[in-house]
Amino acid sequence: MCGRVQYRGRSQTQLPVLQKGSNPYRWKFRWRKNLFWMEPARSKGHWSKSSRNPSGRKSPVNLTLPTLAVKREIRILQANLQHAKAASATLVRRMEQEGIDVALLQEPWRIGEKIAGLSSKQGKVLCTPRPIRPRACIIHSNRVDCTLIPVLCTDDVVTAILTLTTEEGEKRMVICSAYFPGDEAQCPPSIISDVLAFCLEKGIQLIIGCDANAHHTVWGSTNINTRGESVLNFILSEGLLISNIGNKPTFVTRARKEVLDLTLCTGKVSDNITNWHVSDEPSCSDNRHIRFDLNIFPSEIKYRNPRDTNWIGFRMSLSRYLDGNTEQIKGVEALNSTVERVSEAIVAAYHENCPEKTKKNTGSNTVWWSNGLKRLRSEVRSLFNKAKSNQDWATYRY
Repeated sequence: MCGRVQYRGRSQTQLPVLQKGSNPYRWKFRWRKNLFWMEPARSKGHWSKSSRNPSGRKSPVNLTLPTLAVKREIRILQANLQHAKAASATLVRRMEQEGIDVALLQEPWRIGEKIAGLSSKQGKVLCTPRPIRPRACIIHSNRVDCTLIPVLCTDDVVTAILTLTTEEGEKRMVICSAYFPGDEAQCPPSIISDVLAFCLEKGIQLIIGCDANAHHTVWGSTNINTRGESVLNFILSEGLLISNIGNKPTFVTRARKEVLDLTLCTGKVSDNITNWHVSDEPSCSDNRHIRFDLNIFPSEIKYRNPRDTNWIGFRMSLSRYLDGNTEQIKGVEALNSTVERVSEAIVAAYHENCPEKTKKNTGSNTVWWSNGLKRLRSEVRSLFNKAKSNQDWATYRY
């Protein structure tokens, strides 16, 4: 049975008295945030004399203390709230129901210079330290560690470092929420280049959730405009990847449907972004919610190296599988059946004599990258720099 005792004027739950010989021990609960453990009661006069441990020996009870579970994935939501109170309320409710860890938001609802409608109960709201007309912010739950980078923040761009706890230790990643104003000539803003330079200098991967206000068929828009070409050229020149999948509209009104919202990332983190999709859940905004997960732990890749094949055993296995298959082939059906049987025999013999190996997909190796693509990329960058210097875009395009 558990009793209740007074400790410095407060009531605490106390475990049963455990005795070994004549030495009684008392244990009490401790908790802080999500961490919960038990420890012996300190003998500093706060407890009765009988609860002390005069011998000073350690407790005879060996307890394995629980620790915080390491998250295997970070749930991320991206949305433009269009300064709407209803859209903010819908977002907060969805974060509660689905356990969203990070939300990259554009055009949040605000009252004057302050962002409103995003309850602190859901976590912490990150925005530029000196807001005038904030059009970007990041909200994260208490389950993740996120730190603002003030020098890389403006009213339209908010940048933070996301610290991830993995089995290999702590890893850091930069997340960025950006709004590209449609009435500004420069797209994207120059501060995005500063964010990329920071990540390159620190060797940190980057995820950008942005409302680009730009059209291009590469990410599923119905047409191409000047802003779309500018954004695409920036993406190619900086080596970013577009995580958008399909051409499902992210902006839907009665008059038109368009893909305006982009999820960009650096190469090594692209394989860790999974389940990217445009949500069908009501957003109370013209912009739909975008949902994706960030897998913290690299996936395992199983493969076989043909160089490790035991070819003598392969021939023996293949002969065993094909033994007795000497009938004549008459007709198309018999030919197809024979081809299928021989193919299965070859694969089975290969699997028997070539060991399967496993490696972690850390994203550091891009299997499709080749010297030819490297050469073409250098040519494209050279043409882009040349066109940018003399404004000869026709040579760059064709």
